[in-house]
Amino acid sequence: MPGPSNRTIRTFRAADAEPLATLLRNSLATGEQSGHTASDFESLIGAFPIVRHLLVAELDDAPVGIISPDHRLLLVHPDVRRRGIGRALVEAAEDEIASSPDGPVVLFPPHGSEGAIAFLEAIGYAYDHSFWRFGLDPELPSPLPELPDDLSVGHYTDTEILPYIDLINTSFRGHPTPLRVTREQIEHVHGKASFDPASIAILRNESGDLIGFCTTSIDRDATPPVGHINLVGVLNEHRGRGLGRWLLLWGIHRLQSQGIDQIELSVDAENENAVGLYRSVGFDPVEEWPQWIRVGACVLGPES
Repeated sequence: MPGPSNRTIRTFRAADAEPLATLLRNSLATGEQSGHTASDFESLIGAFPIVRHLLVAELDDAPVGIISPDHRLLLVHPDVRRRGIGRALVEAAEDEIASSPDGPVVLFPPHGSEGAIAFLEAIGYAYDHSFWRFGLDPELPSPLPELPDDLSVGHYTDTEILPYIDLINTSFRGHPTPLRVTREQIEHVHGKASFDPASIAILRNESGDLIGFCTTSIDRDATPPVGHINLVGVLNEHRGRGLGRWLLLWGIHRLQSQGIDQIELSVDAENENAVGLYRSVGFDPVEEWPQWIRVGACVLGPES
C-alpha cells in the first residue's frame, strides 16, 4: 500500500534483516525500549523470516519501521517519526490479522514512554489488561509430588511434532489469552543449537496420548543466568487433578537441576487461576507489561 514519499507497508524480505536488526538494537541501546530486553530483541531478529504478521514500513526503498503483533512491538526510525508511518503500520497489521485467529493487534508501550502512550491514544487505542513477569522466591521449598499411577512423564521427540503442536494449541483454546503455534515456529526453536529436548516435559495417559506439557528455557546471556517457565498446559478434560501444578513444579526442579536460582514466568493478570497457582508455589509479580488494544476490540477469551 503506497503512501507519501514512496512509503510502502509490506511483508518482510531477507534484505530487511540487517537494517531492522540495527534499528531494534539502537532503539534498545538508547533506552527507549524499557521493558524489552536484549534477549527479546535477539529472539525476534533470529526469527524474522517466520514471525507471523510481521510487517515492514519502507520509505524511499529503505526499511524504516516494523510491527510484530506476536511481540506486541511497533517501532519506527526516529528520523521519520510523526509522518504517519506508525499509524500506517498498525492499520496494515489490523488488516493482515483480521482474517486470522491471531487477532486483535495488541501493543505494549515501553515503560515510561509518554510519546508511545500519546501515539496509542491518538490512533484510538486504550489500556486493556496487563501481563506480569513473576519471579520465584528461591528460599521457598517446592517438592515434586508423585504422579498419579495412570500417568507418565517423558520428553519431546521430533516424531511427535504434530501431536505436540496439537497439544499446545488445544490446551490454550478458550484460554484468557489464546495461544496458537505453528510447525514452522516449533521447528525454528527446536533447530537452535541450544535446544534440549529434556527441557520439555510431556504427560501421557495410559493409552500414550499427550495430555499436558511444560516447556522451559535458560537465558545464559543474563547475569546471573535466568530460567524461564515458558508454557504450562493441560488438556481441558484432564484438569482438576493438580497436573498443572505438577508440571509447574517439574519446570522449577528442571531449572534448579541446571544450576539456575533465578526463575521467572509471565502471566496475564486476569487469568486468576494461573495467578493463584503461581503464587501458591512462591512466584510474585516483579514487572507489569500494560497491553493496549483498539477501543472496542476484545483480546481476552473465556475463562477455562
